[in-house]
Amino acid sequence: MIIDCQSHVFDPRWLAYLESRTSDPRASRTPQGWEFVLGPLRLKLQPDATNPIAKLRAMDVAGVEIALISSNLPGPHTYGADGVRMATQMHDWLAEIVAAHPDRFVFVCTPPMHDVEAALAEIDRCVDTHDVRAVQLYSHINGVRPDAPEFEPFWAAMASTGLPVILHPHIPVFERDLAGHQMSVGLGMRFEDTIILTHLIMSGLLDRHPDLQIVCPHLGGTLPFFAGQIDHQAMVLKRGADHITQAPSEYLNQVFYDCAAPWSPALRLCLDVIGATRLVFASDHPWIQPRLIAEMIDAMNLSASDRTLILSGNAKQLFRIP
Repeated sequence: MIIDCQSHVFDPRWLAYLESRTSDPRASRTPQGWEFVLGPLRLKLQPDATNPIAKLRAMDVAGVEIALISSNLPGPHTYGADGVRMATQMHDWLAEIVAAHPDRFVFVCTPPMHDVEAALAEIDRCVDTHDVRAVQLYSHINGVRPDAPEFEPFWAAMASTGLPVILHPHIPVFERDLAGHQMSVGLGMRFEDTIILTHLIMSGLLDRHPDLQIVCPHLGGTLPFFAGQIDHQAMVLKRGADHITQAPSEYLNQVFYDCAAPWSPALRLCLDVIGATRLVFASDHPWIQPRLIAEMIDAMNLSASDRTLILSGNAKQLFRIP
């Protein structure tokens, strides 16, 4: 059994809304399909990204039985006054897809975090009406990292409810350094993964709320590689360790990591640093075909127990999947 813990689908009404906007974020139709406009970034949408049936076909090819589905960039916090309404609309559409395929899809909500009170109300609504199993949180909210004090009510609520929080990179705050070589996603967002998890660790969040269930995407960005350097800075040179009670690397085992990174040496490093008990299968479809991740794992000659944990065992427990 394979459970895909990061899979996105795009509401056609949401694309039409983006097309109607006169300021970023926007979307436009090109001869090749839809294209997002986010400052200097132009991001072409994959074919069939709005089609849940096409997603099911991609899942079937890879042997994926269940996928956690969520919306994707740009996040509702970028829409200003329209953000709460658009988040609600997207969630209701995703819930309809899950209701039509309850044995294949699991619902993940993406609250409008620029308004924390409204975000918590939307999460409660999704819990009550849509059987939400996780909350997607972007790496920054209009430039503000989620470890800022104004987001503490969100973290307290997630610790109380036990809902897993799935981190997701947003457009890098240093986007203009990358756009000229089209590396905003391939490089910039991997550093967004790294930066957000480091922020959460160094802020003391995992000490304040040790029961939080957090998933960092894309194998933790570069953090498994840089953890030793961050430990040295914090524990030996005493830089930035004011809010933590142990070496930063010790917190890595309090977090889950998804495998949406199609390169086996990176997965091998994460296995060596963190272990299979904290890894979950993910594809980031439609950007990456789930078949590529499944074939990568198949070729790694993992033990039967590690393979089961990564493909489905950890996800079943984390997201309450029978």
